[in-house]
Amino acid sequence: MTELKPCPFCGGEAIIKQDEYWYLEWTVSCCNEDCVCYIGRSYRTKEETIAAWNRRDGDENDRA
Repeated sequence: MTELKPCPFCGGEAIIKQDEYWYLEWTVSCCNEDCVCYIGRSYRTKEETIAAWNRRDGDENDRA
């Protein structure tokens, strides 16, 4: 499995977890308490979630 890139805003560590409300879906957020960065949606697989978090502006395939 691919590792999560650091938070694009603060550089903090990111964490992946199952969504609290939809247990079959996954989400990513920054661990820094002073940063409110999160992926903004849930995905069905860890792989999709990691790919979405790791995508950065200017990447060759930056469209979801």
